[in-house]
Amino acid sequence: MIESLLNGVNYQASKAILDVTAQRHRIMAGNLANVHTPGYQRIDVAESFKSELQSAIKNQDAAGLRQLGTFESEIVPGLAAESPDGNNVNLERELMYINQNAMEYEANTQFVSGSIARLKMAITGRTS
Repeated sequence: MIESLLNGVNYQASKAILDVTAQRHRIMAGNLANVHTPGYQRIDVAESFKSELQSAIKNQDAAGLRQLGTFESEIVPGLAAESPDGNNVNLERELMYINQNAMEYEANTQFVSGSIARLKMAITGRTS
């Protein structure tokens, strides 16, 4: 039972999403740190990784979720410069992305915690 829970699509998807949101937070913190660096270009998680993750979730592919491996970051294409020096990081937009990312992380953390709490209750027969 424990193995089926930990290898299930929902758990693997939540784990992958937690991993990517944690990495994305680090990337966006770097963007904020470079908001005044001349010529700096905004970075985010690679679109190819995002599409692979979405595809694996949509197809309910637990094995694919486990094999996603490492994800890369890339310069976000098509953003206009926010300052004359060519930096394209917008402080307000970046803070909004960080807030959204934090909410996604919190929601997934609660889902995973709830799953583990239900498993613990099933094993021990106690709610606390």
